Amino acid sequence: MKMYLKTFAFAFAVFAMFASHYFGFQELEAVLLTSLPILGYIAIPGTSGSSFFGGPNLRLGPCNVYYRTKAQDNLSGTISTIGTAITGTVALDPVLGRGKSTVTGTGTSFTADVSVGQYVKIDTVVAKIKRIISNTVLEVVEEFDAVAAGEDLLPYTTTVTGTSTAFDDELVVGDYIATTVSGTVYMAKVLEIVSATEVTIDAGTLVAGATEDYRKFTAIFLGGVDAVTIKESVKKADLKYSQYGDSAADKAVTGGEVTIEMGLAQASLERQEATKQGFEIQRDDEGLITGFGFGVAIGELDSEVEDQLTCVRIVGDVESTDPFDTIHFPRSVPMVDAESKYDSSSQRYMKTMFTCYRSEDHKLNGKSLFYFPEGMF
Repeated sequence: MKMYLKTFAFAFAVFAMFASHYFGFQELEAVLLTSLPILGYIAIPGTSGSSFFGGPNLRLGPCNVYYRTKAQDNLSGTISTIGTAITGTVALDPVLGRGKSTVTGTGTSFTADVSVGQYVKIDTVVAKIKRIISNTVLEVVEEFDAVAAGEDLLPYTTTVTGTSTAFDDELVVGDYIATTVSGTVYMAKVLEIVSATEVTIDAGTLVAGATEDYRKFTAIFLGGVDAVTIKESVKKADLKYSQYGDSAADKAVTGGEVTIEMGLAQASLERQEATKQGFEIQRDDEGLITGFGFGVAIGELDSEVEDQLTCVRIVGDVESTDPFDTIHFPRSVPMVDAESKYDSSSQRYMKTMFTCYRSEDHKLNGKSLFYFPEGMF
């Protein structure tokens, strides 16, 4: 009983901290996000429920953070990444209240045919593999609707096949490419360009059916952060009437502000370039770093350097596919109020901040939004 009370008291304290710190409300950063995409872990204390901002169960919610996640134009042609059905058949059953589902196979060999983190398709369900328990049992992320026994399991592969594509002209090794299927973004890194119509990617995480549009994904992964703090405030001006003297008789909303703070535990030069306005890297013709420095462009506007920041919540060691677990901040700019430490315990650690602006392209009930979840627009 004492242990139970201690656990309850701790949970309540965490919840109170979350409520007082964020009710106004949030701010994120994978990014997950995420975010978006695209994709260290970040601990957001007191995250509740089955998504960032809802649900009955208190739980901690680490996430991934990405910057420069705005969708790019589609590239030439269409692609497919879905492979042939594995040997055997399967059934899908939700594990209620646990945020996962169990796949039970008949005549299957999961340990040889699929891998953790890979996407698979069962009937109409697209799911990411969370854990492989045996040749006939594995777990996938989220509580999907039950699928009766006898269905094929189709794995998404590391070979991308194109139709009317120009991979050799439009991509280089190291690029990320992405698809959007039913409002969810899937992506993978290009490891090899075989031809104009075939590339090899690093994992079966790019979901594409027979003919899917695709785009280049230029996001920078800001992983390895120690914590993320989202601060929101509504700005108000006092309205004073002579009969009240210097006391305010009312207040009028004059604006709002959202900022994001994070600590990069692995502040590489590339991550500093992404999160420090004015930090420049010098590269040779082959892209190798030959120098770096910090300077400022006097008069440069935030609107000239703004980009999207995305946070994606981690559930069971993989990124959640719940749209509410991916939050986009469409107009984010590094504040460059950075602190870098160089000592035995915190080498390559850098505290950095972003300021976020309202987006006129994303409105809800007539109000321009600072952020929104995946699939809302």
